[in-house]
Amino acid sequence: MVQHILNREGRKTPFHNNLPERKWVKSFMERHPGLSEKKTSVLGEQRADLTKERLQSWFKEVADNLEVDEVDITTADPACIFNADETRLPLTTKCLPW
Repeated sequence: MVQHILNREGRKTPFHNNLPERKWVKSFMERHPGLSEKKTSVLGEQRADLTKERLQSWFKEVADNLEVDEVDITTADPACIFNADETRLPLTTKCLPW
């Protein structure tokens, strides 16, 4: 992930091919104790039982919440869009539109 970000942003780093070594990753994790590693898991039964109606309902709920918060996703900076699931946002950012 770090290599991908560095390559995309064109940053100069001391890392060979912009790829940090394990020692750097370990030190980074120690400097940021709020972060944790997580292994991927198999889809739960509820997530696997997705229907068209449930998906449409979810998108309507998201759209309603964005409208209440006056968020226009068509003008949002793509750098401020992150993946999330029902448990939490994996990243935070200072460039939230509200």
